[in-house]
Amino acid sequence: MLKKHRLGEVSGGGTALFGEGQGIEHCDIEILLNDLSEETLSLVTRELTELGAPKGSFLTLPDERKIPFGLAEGLEVTFETAELADSF
Repeated sequence: MLKKHRLGEVSGGGTALFGEGQGIEHCDIEILLNDLSEETLSLVTRELTELGAPKGSFLTLPDERKIPFGLAEGLEVTFETAELADSF
C-alpha cells in the first residue's frame, strides 16, 4: 500500500519483551512517510486497521502526537509450569 500510493516505506520495527516468560510488552513498525498530511495519515491508519491492528494501536508522529487506530481483539494464553509442557 505504501509503494502503491507512493507514500513512503517501512524503515524498521521490533518487539519489546517483558521479563523472562512474561510475554510481549509491545511491537512497533517504523514507517518513513513522504508527508504527514491528514489524507496520508488517514489512509495509513485505515489500512493498518483493515490488516488487523489491535485496539490500542497508535501512530506516533515526530511531534509526539499520537493518533489511535485498530479494532482487533486478542487473547494470550501462557502456560507457566513444566508439568503442563510435558503433557503436550
